[in-house]
Amino acid sequence: MFRFGDRLDHILVFVFLGGTVGRLVYLLVTGVDIRVLNLLSFGLLAVGLFFLVAIIVVGIANLRHLRLVRPRVVVWDAGTGEIKRRLSAATLSAGQWNQKGAVHSLAYTSDGSLLLGGGDDARLHGWDSKSGKAEFSLKGHNTAVVSVCCSPTENQWASIDTLGDLILWDGDSQKPIAETSAPAQPAGNMVFSPDGKQLLWGGVFGKLYHWNWQTEEKIETAETPTLANLDALVFSPGGEWLAAGGKLNDVLLLQADTRETVRTLKGPEAGMFSLAFSPKGNFLAAGAQKIVLVWDTETGEEKFQLPADLVVRCVAFSPDGRRLAGGGSDGRARIWDAESGELVTKCKKEHSTIFAVTFSPDG
Repeated sequence: MFRFGDRLDHILVFVFLGGTVGRLVYLLVTGVDIRVLNLLSFGLLAVGLFFLVAIIVVGIANLRHLRLVRPRVVVWDAGTGEIKRRLSAATLSAGQWNQKGAVHSLAYTSDGSLLLGGGDDARLHGWDSKSGKAEFSLKGHNTAVVSVCCSPTENQWASIDTLGDLILWDGDSQKPIAETSAPAQPAGNMVFSPDGKQLLWGGVFGKLYHWNWQTEEKIETAETPTLANLDALVFSPGGEWLAAGGKLNDVLLLQADTRETVRTLKGPEAGMFSLAFSPKGNFLAAGAQKIVLVWDTETGEEKFQLPADLVVRCVAFSPDGRRLAGGGSDGRARIWDAESGELVTKCKKEHSTIFAVTFSPDG
């Protein structure tokens, strides 16, 4: 695609100058009838106007493109819904970081000092969680990063891309510790096991994978046909349960160590995109098509449904468990009271679609 500064503008100048200067020179040298020169000039003028229109059209398209690919991480005030900060490449020197496209996953490090993000530009980005300063942009993937997670026990991070290439990063050196490739493309997010020794992710056809990088063991579990794709995985805060959700309408509560089904929660017919446990593990929330569902994990009963006029692609509980946030297709984050289900805050719109939402460690 041509942009301003490319050769089109030079061609345009050449054409217009050529139409004037060339006419005079040609007339003096050859003495050709002026009507012939007029035809030549009009021809050159038409070509010049064509290039001018092309430059204008392409320029408008470029401006629109630049608007659409601006950095996509925004920090809202959870109480007021106002934008507090935009995390962008502007905090680094020109040319050092060019973050483009959507951010698909966000995660705070275990000590809360950094916010990590991965998306369409195939990099793992890190921001200082308090100042919002961009700290690094790590290369390693060749396609979009779809999930990022942090170890609960070590200063280690993991990222996986659309092709299933997975990288385990050392948080101190910010260099890869180990790498592997999944047998199939990941269907959704990736999580660390509660002991921090394994990584788990869901694949197509309801398969669950886990990887122990110390032993290089990679195991594929049995298929779970009722789930189709495994789009959402999350461990309970105590580490005893693993919740799994997918394209169909069931959410499975699995025993974390054996992966045996403990309880099946009835969900929406269209399936769900994301899952989140409350800090105490007593509630489980799911983001779905125009609805957020919350279940009591002890009884398996539905606590309430939160209507939403959007596709809810991500949900998260606040650290104190009092609020539940969700975001999706309309570009607005919403915050509900986790006990009553009342809508507390509707954040200012900033995106076309929100793919990831999380609370800061201090809420």
